[in-house]
Amino acid sequence: MLEMFAGVESVVVFSIIAIVALALSYPSRLMFMVSVTLVMSYCVANAMTGDRDFVVLVVAAIIGLMFRYNQFIKLKTLFFVAAFMTLLLVSGVVVSMSRMDVDLTADNITQYFLFNSWNAIILPLVQQLTNFWDGEHLRYGQTYLDMFLSLAPSPIYSALGMEKPIVVDNPALWYYITGLGGIHVAGVAFENFGLFGVFMNGFISVCFLRLIDSRCREDDFLRIFLYMLCAATVMHWVWYGEIYLLNSLVFYVMALGLFLTMKLVRVLK
Repeated sequence: MLEMFAGVESVVVFSIIAIVALALSYPSRLMFMVSVTLVMSYCVANAMTGDRDFVVLVVAAIIGLMFRYNQFIKLKTLFFVAAFMTLLLVSGVVVSMSRMDVDLTADNITQYFLFNSWNAIILPLVQQLTNFWDGEHLRYGQTYLDMFLSLAPSPIYSALGMEKPIVVDNPALWYYITGLGGIHVAGVAFENFGLFGVFMNGFISVCFLRLIDSRCREDDFLRIFLYMLCAATVMHWVWYGEIYLLNSLVFYVMALGLFLTMKLVRVLK
């Protein structure tokens, strides 16, 4: 059921994050080795397929580690973390270039950065603004409404004889511009409410992240787990819109239900 709404890769990443959060909440040598092995194994396997989703898992693990042991974080530590993040970004670019059989030269890497910045970020917004000026009307929240109405797994809609508003296996496809791919969160907000929606979306997003950060200041497993899930979704969230964040929150709620059920079963025994 999880696979049907979030995709296999998301479920695997979220599950590994749960184990890493457990290792951070209840430190032990065994849990540390298990979590590191899982993260490294996924990164290698994901990179071998030519995908780049391993980046979000590593970012979540690093941010979770920094959050758990924030009292030991110094300026020198932040410098090394920033350097590692840069190396991680470059590795994602190298994987993408290898997937497309592009020669790994300095000039090609530079052009790849420039090409992706222009093609994946600017062009979709230019086309969106052009369509808006050509007379397309705002959706006034219809996109977000469809997103919430699509939370349930597809078989439920089939059983009720209903059509699911957004049927996707890849979060990038929930809002799609033909030939250009998914569009980031500001574009979705503009499509629905114009420039006002862009500012409101930014305000609400910052408030949400601030709330998560302020409420997770205890070394509790569920708090750290939620914090790391949100950290893992930020890049996809900004790139593709809120549906990726929403999927992670649904995963969290379902995991919480599983934990409570297990606890209830133990009590009844």
